[in-house]
Amino acid sequence: MIQAAIDLDRIIKGKNILWEVNKMANSMDILLASREHVYSKYGRKAVDDLRDKANQGEFYATKQLAEWGNVGSQFSIGNLYKNGNTPERKRDIAKETYWYNKAAEGGLFEAQVMLSDTYFEQGNHEDRKHWLEQAVSQADDQTNPDSLSIRLYVKRNLGSMLAKYALEGSNPKRAFDLLNEVIKEGRPSDQEIIYAKGELGMIYFDEEYTSRGLNVHDPDKGISLIKEWKAECARNGWLQNLSYQCYAMGAVLSAGRFSVSKRDTHLRGRTKDDLMLAIELFESISPNQPYYEDAQKAMEIPKNLLPAV
Repeated sequence: MIQAAIDLDRIIKGKNILWEVNKMANSMDILLASREHVYSKYGRKAVDDLRDKANQGEFYATKQLAEWGNVGSQFSIGNLYKNGNTPERKRDIAKETYWYNKAAEGGLFEAQVMLSDTYFEQGNHEDRKHWLEQAVSQADDQTNPDSLSIRLYVKRNLGSMLAKYALEGSNPKRAFDLLNEVIKEGRPSDQEIIYAKGELGMIYFDEEYTSRGLNVHDPDKGISLIKEWKAECARNGWLQNLSYQCYAMGAVLSAGRFSVSKRDTHLRGRTKDDLMLAIELFESISPNQPYYEDAQKAMEIPKNLLPAV
């Protein structure tokens, strides 16, 4: 009886408990043997409700355990709200955010990653950056081989955010270091490595980063990395989902290799290769994609400059 009570207490505290809860619901011996121990700790009605709800299915059992403070269950119920696997059969982003936040505050790495994505969907860049920072702080502690892609994902996304001019708290040096970490840690074919190469390509090409304390200006290296990014994304069929990146890279290439202060001609160091690649990137955005109209307008710059190169 004592062992059964210990087992049930471990189930309630554990992170991966859903399958055990369902098994528990079908094992009255365990419930009856440990009843007095669990009743005294969680309350008679709460335990009886859990037994009944476990019989009713995944959602109710998981939610009950989440409300009891189980971090793994809080993450699981967030997933259920995200995917619409609830009695309402539709996504509830408010409840999804609430439960991911609970699990993320409890230190669960996966919840911090998912919460950062949820905030990205909501356009909440400040909170997204906060939870990416939290996830990156413990990314290297994730030793499971299956977690490599997630570790690369959070580092690359935080690096991308910190590289942006307009973001409060942007940090080009840390962005540069994070993106290089991704390339060193992953495999050449990893999607996050390919994305990191594109981000680094813009940093190397754009001289504005020098004025922000990052002295790595190397336009030829930048062009090489952007070409590699474009070729790999096209080969894997990713370009159709990367309209913003295509637009941003095209705009950087169109702006020239040197800042206005160093301009000795209207070309600002632009080469034919730069302008042709910018046009290709703008043209890769189809009419039904975001940034199509912006790309069409921006494309006038490289097209007008080509005859002068």
